Amino acid sequence: MTLVLALLLASAASCSNGDPIRGEGGVEGRVLRFLSVGPDVGLKPGQTRVLTVGFEGANGGALASEALSFAFYGDPRGSTLSTDLATTDSNGHAQVELRAGARETAFEVRVSADGAEPLAFAVQISKVGFATITLSLRYKGALLNDDQLATVNLRLFAGAPCAELSASDATTPLRQRSVSGLAPSVSFAALPIDRDHTVHTVAFDSANKLRAWSCLEVPKALLEEAQALHLEQALDDASPLVDGRYALVSVLQLPKANRPLAAALAPWSELSRCPYAPAQQLLDCALDARDGGDPLDCVIEAPSVETQALIAERGLLSGGCRGPLSAGGGPSIDARLAEALSTRGKSALDALAALHTDAPAALSKIEVKSKLVLGATDAAGQTVASHRLLEVSFATKTKRARYKLSAFPLAAPQGASAIKATVSGWQLELAPHDLSLRAGLLLRAALGDLLLVPRQLPASSKELVVHLAKLVEVGSGATKRQGCEAISAIACDLARLPQGCLSQACPAGLVAFAARLDAGFTALDDHPFADLELGGKALIDDGDGRLRVDRLGADANAGGAPGRWTTAELQLASEALTVKEATFTGRLASGN
Repeated sequence: MTLVLALLLASAASCSNGDPIRGEGGVEGRVLRFLSVGPDVGLKPGQTRVLTVGFEGANGGALASEALSFAFYGDPRGSTLSTDLATTDSNGHAQVELRAGARETAFEVRVSADGAEPLAFAVQISKVGFATITLSLRYKGALLNDDQLATVNLRLFAGAPCAELSASDATTPLRQRSVSGLAPSVSFAALPIDRDHTVHTVAFDSANKLRAWSCLEVPKALLEEAQALHLEQALDDASPLVDGRYALVSVLQLPKANRPLAAALAPWSELSRCPYAPAQQLLDCALDARDGGDPLDCVIEAPSVETQALIAERGLLSGGCRGPLSAGGGPSIDARLAEALSTRGKSALDALAALHTDAPAALSKIEVKSKLVLGATDAAGQTVASHRLLEVSFATKTKRARYKLSAFPLAAPQGASAIKATVSGWQLELAPHDLSLRAGLLLRAALGDLLLVPRQLPASSKELVVHLAKLVEVGSGATKRQGCEAISAIACDLARLPQGCLSQACPAGLVAFAARLDAGFTALDDHPFADLELGGKALIDDGDGRLRVDRLGADANAGGAPGRWTTAELQLASEALTVKEATFTGRLASGN
């Protein structure tokens, strides 16, 4: 019976059904094949067995007069070979005699030849009898079709319970087989009947990714001498290991209809909306600061007599814009101040005019780097996660501005903990969770670094308005005046007021002007809770196919599918803005 089984196994090896794991042939396409017995050989102490091997060329023809090397791998404990070098006959066959030693052991006899992958006989020396187990493989999972399992590796252990073996276990087995797909049957022969055995089986797809597995314990009570035990082994979907720290990169595309951002940018749009802006705004703020008694907000209330005289020389209002002439028909202060400002500040004015179209585009796409920590999943695929924001960036076509959140004051913690996470098959789902981004603060910083600084303008509003004021000059030589003194000279002259009538109010007005520019962005963060809510899904992947996840989602630029934040809301002022598109990818951080 044992010999018949051995012959059947030799025939199966010729069609790759149950081969010991090996390559696809040598560099010359030559192949070694089992004949007579193999790959499993069971002997009692003192018994002998002839090991015969066939050697074929790439075309299947016999290779005669070729030297084959036979060598022990492992401890033979007294077992011997009749020779360690045999020459093939005219049929391409070569053989040696194996004599079992007196002590029980397990080892291999490896056969090698030039241009061929080595062949190995698995030898078991035991005082008791031997049995065979024949396995019928079946896939019972829900994620794949049977034909998606390209390669199945079966590993035989002696005395190792399944509780000690995971799907990705790398422990060296006693023996192993490799078959293409779900073979109808795979056998292990020459198993001592006084030992428990375990068959650990893993299946890979065509990309060599581990997709399914099973572990089957075969107690010795089921083994009978010289008999074959037929068992079914059902493979289930392999659950990947996700625990570890992941570096995430999220891209949040805000919608075009973004009322809170438009409101924050409105004072900046005003810098170019009217013909005499921003001179008009400079005057509004300076005149509001002249009298006091009302909020310093660039809105003039209850003006004094002198302030009324200055207002009378301003341009007539039309659609919120000051005109070139005053009510008296003379040139307006706004027109004169704008003329003086444009003399030295044309490039600055052009840069401010471009903000109307450039700012919404630059500030509507946010890249967020964060750290996601996943715990080990339970039997149902459930775990908990923590998520911490680290860095935010914005970009134009020529520049990217990055901000580490640790450098910014936050009203709430930057991260969230105890997030519910679920792994189902090869997908990770993260429950919605709240994070603190302080978007208004970051958006204002990006406005300065991306759109002002590259145009040779100061990034901060305080420095910007002082810069604009200093662009105003009147007189020359010893009488040249600049900044607030020049602004005061122009206004006071046209209002027929003493020189310096605005000198003291102008600096305070500049402070108010800067606050007006920043007020909308400050208002974006005017809420008592975290401003970013995220929750979503991503396909998970392991680069080496061994069930240790190292990627979440894939790079869309490389044709992959990134993860998606299916819940993505950004709180701006009093409005919860639904992010138009929110994707993310992640990589397992080093040191896991």
